[in-house]
Amino acid sequence: MRDYDDPDKTLVMNWIGGLIRNGHAEWGMLGNGDIELRFLSGEVFHLRETTILRVS
Repeated sequence: MRDYDDPDKTLVMNWIGGLIRNGHAEWGMLGNGDIELRFLSGEVFHLRETTILRVS
């Protein structure tokens, strides 16, 4: 478990980590430093420093 300066960000990132550990999603680092989160159901999100953008 990683702690961030923002307690809300810590909760969200730990929740996302649980989805990855439980096999519901995969993640990877993009060239610009953002994280791409891909759910096995097909949704794709880009996790930025302060926002989450749904790509598809």
